Amino acid sequence: MPDTVVSVSVSLPMSTMTVGQSQQAAFRLTTDVTDGVADQQTPAWSSSAAATATVSTTGLVKAIAPGAATIRATIGAVSGQAAVTVSLVVVDITAAQETAIKAVPIGQTFQLRGPTTVFDVQVNA
Repeated sequence: MPDTVVSVSVSLPMSTMTVGQSQQAAFRLTTDVTDGVADQQTPAWSSSAAATATVSTTGLVKAIAPGAATIRATIGAVSGQAAVTVSLVVVDITAAQETAIKAVPIGQTFQLRGPTTVFDVQVNA
């Protein structure tokens, strides 16, 4: 006879992430052991807002876009959850860069060149 799941809790190392970050969710399971040996049980992971944060079958959470999501682990009819908020990466720019960016029309894309990476940026406001 399988153990009865009493509760499932979920924890995240960070409750706030920036777009592109990943973190491993953890779950804690409380069961009523019926035969003296605890059964190995693996949860089904889900996200309430996959457009904001996804979660893999192993609990790896990835930040996709700004917003809020609830990461849930479910075993049978019992589930636990943890909230995560995703924000954009904020980058400080120089006054000269700000002046140049202001000249780009809204909706247009331009490139910022760093020492090792080129970034495509779209002007939204």
